[in-house]
Amino acid sequence: MLAAEQSITQIREEVARVEHQQAQALSTVEVEAGRLVLYEQQRTQAAEELTRLGREQEQGSADIAGLRTRLSEAEGEIVEQERALAELEETAQGLAARRTAATEEVERARRGILDITVRATGGENSLAGLASRRDEVLRRAERLMGEMTELEGQRTRARDRLQEIVRTREAGERQLHDLQQTRDTAAKEAQRLDERLRETEQTVGRQQEELAAVESRLQALQGVIREDMGYGRDGEEEATSLRAACKGVREAMAEWLVVPPRFERAVEAVLGERMRGWLVESPSQARQAVEFLKKNKLGRGTFLPSRPRRSADAAGRQDEPWWPALADERGVLGRAVDLVRAPGESTHALACLFDGVVVVQTLAVAVRLWERGRWSAPGGPTLVTLEGEVLDAAGVVTGGADGASGGLLRRRREIQQLEEQRADLARTVEENRQTRGKLSVGQEAGIAASRRRDEAIRDAEMQVLAGTKDEAGLGQEVEGLDRRLDTVRAEQSSGEEERLRLEEYIKAGRVSLEQMLREKADREAVLAGLSRALLGMEEESLALQHRVTDSRLSLSALRASREHGEADLARLVHAQEERTARVSALGQQIDAIRGAARRSQAERERSEGL
Repeated sequence: MLAAEQSITQIREEVARVEHQQAQALSTVEVEAGRLVLYEQQRTQAAEELTRLGREQEQGSADIAGLRTRLSEAEGEIVEQERALAELEETAQGLAARRTAATEEVERARRGILDITVRATGGENSLAGLASRRDEVLRRAERLMGEMTELEGQRTRARDRLQEIVRTREAGERQLHDLQQTRDTAAKEAQRLDERLRETEQTVGRQQEELAAVESRLQALQGVIREDMGYGRDGEEEATSLRAACKGVREAMAEWLVVPPRFERAVEAVLGERMRGWLVESPSQARQAVEFLKKNKLGRGTFLPSRPRRSADAAGRQDEPWWPALADERGVLGRAVDLVRAPGESTHALACLFDGVVVVQTLAVAVRLWERGRWSAPGGPTLVTLEGEVLDAAGVVTGGADGASGGLLRRRREIQQLEEQRADLARTVEENRQTRGKLSVGQEAGIAASRRRDEAIRDAEMQVLAGTKDEAGLGQEVEGLDRRLDTVRAEQSSGEEERLRLEEYIKAGRVSLEQMLREKADREAVLAGLSRALLGMEEESLALQHRVTDSRLSLSALRASREHGEADLARLVHAQEERTARVSALGQQIDAIRGAARRSQAERERSEGL
């Protein structure tokens, strides 16, 4: 339905658009008809003006052609006259240049002859000075040769002594290096021994402190647990020892029960006050023990018969009816009777203590199990957590924070751990003491050896220092001799080079002097010829100057006539160019009118078709 409505809307919009186009087409037809009439009028006017301009162009072209013919004839005469004048001027310039060049050549020849004369005199004086300098260089070379022979002998003897001292010094340095390496190694070893000794002493002190703390804690716990287990207080055993006063009292609960460490808090929570209890043969023996506690104000206690009296059903029952449903539940760790152990003869007593007790991980697990359970008190289980919270079958919850020292089971386990820790610390302290003694002996031996090495190093250093001083002295002497020999050789080489250079200078000076004398004679002959040629050039230049003046006057008259003709020609050409530009513009205008008329006709036909 929506698509149909959209289609109808589009059709209505298309019809409206077509009607609008038809209205526009009618207006366009009327406008284009008027334009066609106007275009025809403009085309007729442009054609008439184009015909008139054509006639004017033909007449202007004929006038321009005649004027150009006359100008061409005048140009030919001017060119001929300019050529003749150019030849004359060129001839005059060439003659002037030759005369100037000849004048300069004559002047140069005179200066050259004077210069050669001066240089020849200077060359003769220079040859005399070079010969004197050469003789002096030869005498100095002989003196340097003798001095160099003496210096080489001194240097050879000094080098031999220096090599012997260097060998002695290098041997001493090797010995010193070995001693220093040994000292450094021994120093590192001594430092390591010192560090180990300090560490050992610190370790022994720290371990002794730990041992004293462990022994103090152990003694305190042993005193407390002995009293709680009925052995009495230290120093008051006869008056406070339940075990000694009552012969029927056997081991305490904390001694009798074998509880894994993770279940100790749960067991202590379940037993409560019964944790401070003892095994007895019968209640009659327990009566005697209770009287002893009351008499000596030693608190309360629980006394459990080794064979408690239980009903036949309870004694023979293996699985409570609620246990199969709890056994596989998440968070259930087991029944207390299965997790806690006791000697075989006390199995019944163990069952009496933990009958119906189930150990779970957390109180949340216990609450979840109780809420889902189908039991009721007193036949249901008692749920106890690892943290010591208790939830009985009736739903009563017992929990909270216990004492920092914990119950008897945890104190008993702590005593066992402290006894093991004390034994380990005592053994470790003794081992570290023995190690400390060995390190002290090694340290004293290292100090004595270090003193001996230091004395040997000082002796070696003195020996190396003396050798170094002797070596430096001889090295400076050898270097001084080498520098002197280098200086002498350089002076000798420089003298030889100077001698050779002077010989070359003398030879070249003689050759140059001979060349200068020959050149002077040649230049004097050339100067005479140049003077004669210069005189003939001056006479020829005067006659040529008259001919150039006549030619320039004739050329000026021809150029004035040509300038008038060129001005007339420029005016005619400018008028012809304007007519040509107008013809071109009219042609473009006619083409534009024809194109506009065709487009207008096409638009009119298209509008009529609509």
